[in-house]
Order: sequence, then structure tokens, then C-alpha cells
Amino acid sequence: MYSRAWLGERGVELMGGEPIEKIEAESVLLKSGVKLEADVVYKCVGVMPNTAMLKESPLAQKFGFRDSIEVNDHLQVAGMPRVYCVGDMMSHKSRELKLGHTAEVNAHLASHNILNAIHGKPLLTYPNGVTGADTTPKIWCLSLGRYAACLGFNGLVCTGWWVAVVKWMLEWTKVAAAAEKPVGILFWQVSDAMSNWLGRTLLRVPKEDEPPPSDPFEQRYRFPHPLLRFLESPIWGQLGMWFMRVVTALLILHHGLGKLQDPDTFSNSVVAVYFPFLPGSPYFWTYASATIEVVGSACIFFGVFVRPAALLLAATMVNAIYFHFRAFGLQNFPLDPDSGGSYTFEPSMAFLGITLCIGLVGPGRFSLTKRWETKLDALKNLEWSWSDIGVLIVRIVTALLMVHHGQNKLGDPDTFSSSVVAVYFPFLPGSPYFWTYLSAAFEIVGSACWIAGFLARPAAALIGGTMVNAVAFHLMKFGSQSFP
Repeated sequence: MYSRAWLGERGVELMGGEPIEKIEAESVLLKSGVKLEADVVYKCVGVMPNTAMLKESPLAQKFGFRDSIEVNDHLQVAGMPRVYCVGDMMSHKSRELKLGHTAEVNAHLASHNILNAIHGKPLLTYPNGVTGADTTPKIWCLSLGRYAACLGFNGLVCTGWWVAVVKWMLEWTKVAAAAEKPVGILFWQVSDAMSNWLGRTLLRVPKEDEPPPSDPFEQRYRFPHPLLRFLESPIWGQLGMWFMRVVTALLILHHGLGKLQDPDTFSNSVVAVYFPFLPGSPYFWTYASATIEVVGSACIFFGVFVRPAALLLAATMVNAIYFHFRAFGLQNFPLDPDSGGSYTFEPSMAFLGITLCIGLVGPGRFSLTKRWETKLDALKNLEWSWSDIGVLIVRIVTALLMVHHGQNKLGDPDTFSSSVVAVYFPFLPGSPYFWTYLSAAFEIVGSACWIAGFLARPAAALIGGTMVNAVAFHLMKFGSQSFP
């Protein structure tokens, strides 16, 4: 026997390929002397096919590994093209793990081949005919009590209460599918397609010729999967901060330029009316706000005095939000505005979250601050804890501003489908309603993921895709509008 263990709540899978000396209730002792401690140990050492009832039949001549029945690539018993064998009783050259999911994949291919044989069509090969790859995804879900479970997908292992909810959903929909209820059938059609896609792309099974790790403890599969480990490089966080700084600077700049071009309107209609308690001339505050927005945008763009500039910009955003609340009210925030569209304070609140994040996290590597150190950078020694708070702020603020766009699409799918998708994205396949509901799902579920901090990166990538389409729509409909 060789070591393959999941270590308690840590959710760590060790595939060491190292012989096991002894298995106990809460530990496994390896031949090397290493002892793996766990809350519970499951002895998953394989199955013995129950083929005893076939020993007196002609199929006994087809017995192979552990008295299982050998099948060809069509899951047919050799020499018996009308006899198929699947599940624990079957032995295929792929030597796949015997799991509930693989048994279903067996059944899918066998049933397809039986129908194809009846109609004279070519037979599918296993497992490519179902999964589209040379392997089947290794998927399992194990209960660890009423409120905990463990879920595995190839090298990815997840544990926790939410996995227990997933397991309940899998069981409920599987029963519904067996009862031929549409919700169960649809769920498993989508789930099977997604699991096969993930199994051959992002979460594929390591190839047999890939060298094993020199130390079994080095191969600890957490999220992201080893194929996504390039995301662990700090360079991606630095590039993300640089991109956020540049985009924010380009979008804030014109607000300051607008005040400089028409200071009378802002001074008399905004400062004098909604901020009468400020001392001095309203023009002073107009020019002060414009200066902060213009110079602050340049600072965060180039990476000079970034934290002070970002915090000053955040202060102007607080005033802007206060003005909009006074002038227009809450506008049903955070639900969909009564008039549809966006909140009037939406840009200001988005900029507030982003500038606070930049002010707390810092400019990142791609800046000139390292060359021009400043004593005003008072938060640089608190970078670790404040960075976490800054990212949390931008996640929650962005989610609260994003979710109502998804609600709006669900509330009136006809308008978005016919006026946006059908007109500006006619090249997309399928019904415009499909893309409307898909976009709404990304925005609502993705916002929830950001707030909870669960699968935040995939959610951000999917919402980022919808934002690319939104930017393309506005550019096609309104042009560049003198940007920036």
C-alpha cells in the first residue's frame, strides 16, 4: 500500500507514493518513519469486484485484475460485442479510481454505445467519448458530520461547512434527476459538462510522465491548483495595483479639469448650497478640490507620493458622496434604483473604495516612491495589516455597487436583451436572453463572492469579462467622449 491521505480540517492531500507501514485510527505511519497525524483516517485501499456469481459463466474466462472483467476501449467484453461491463466489476486499461463519478462516466459511454450500435453509428472510445480527455476527473465528496464535508476534484481538496451544503445539493439534484425532474436533469447536464472541461483544462489530472515531487510534503494541493500557481507570484498583485492606479487616475482627472473650466457652477451650485458650513470663499474649496483631483491623479498615475494623494482624493470622494446623498437621497441603495441605470453617487463611491485601498495598501512595485522617499508616507510601516483592510474595503464597495446592475437585468431582461445584446453584440451565439441572464448571474453571484471572500479571483475574472463588454458597448454607442 502507498500513501494517499487527506489531513483533517487542513484539507491537504498528500500523494507521496511512499509505502505505508501502519494505519491507525488517527495517524498513518510511513515506511520512512514519518507519521501523518489526522482527526480521522479512512482506509481507502481499493475494492474487490463482486464477480463471484460469474465464475460458472463464460465471462469467467475474461477475468483480469482482482477477478474483474477486462473490457476494451468501447467498454465491451472482449469477443462479446453485445456485452458491456461498467463500475466496480469492470477493469479498463486506464486503471482509473473506482468512484461514484467514474461509474457514471462508464454508464454514459456504455449507454451511448448501445444506442450507436443499434443505429449503426460508430462507437465512442473510453473515456474520450465522454470527457474529451484521456482521463476521467477524480471527483469525490465525503461527509464529515452534519455540518462538514470534504470535496476533491483531481488535486484540489476543499473542506468546510459550505462543502456540506454542496454535498446536500449534489444529492438532492441527483435524486431529482433520477426522478426525471427538469431541475435535476439540467443541473447535472451543466455540472457534467463543467467537470469534464475543468478536468481537461484548469484542473487536469497530472500526466503519468510528470516526475513526482522529491519530498511528498512539497506536494500540498490547495487552491489554486498547481496549474494556477503562477498566480501566487507577487508580480500579479503588483501589476494589478499598477493597473488600478492608472485607470483610476485617468477617470478622476477630468472631474478636476471640469471644475477648473467652470468654477462658477461648482462654487455656486454645489459648495455654496450643500457646504455652507465651510469657512472662506466657495471658490477656494472649488480650486482646492480641483487641485487635489488633477495633481492627485498625476501622483497615483506616476507613483509619486501615492498614499498621501490617494487619501486626499478619498476625502474629496467623501464630500462628493455627501453632496449626492443630500441632493438625491439613497436612491434605493444597495438595491436597483427605481429609475434604473446607476446611482448618481456610484462613481464617487467606487473611487472612494479604490483610493482608500491605494492609500492603505501603497503604490506597489511599479512606482517612483522607492526613489523619492517621503516622510509623509506614514503608513508604510503598517503595510501588512492595512493592506488587508484596503483590499477588503475595495471588495465590499465594488460588490455593493455591482449587484444592482445584475438585479436590473433580471428585473427587465427584455430591454437589455433587445436593446444591448441583440444590437451591439449580434455575433454572440444563441439567444440574447441567455447572455443577459449569464451577465446578471456573474454580477450578482460574483458580488456575493467578493463580500464573502470566497472564490474572489474567479468571480473577479468573470465580472471583469462583463465589464469589458460594458466598456465596448459604451464606446460603440457613445464614442470615446474626449477621454481622458
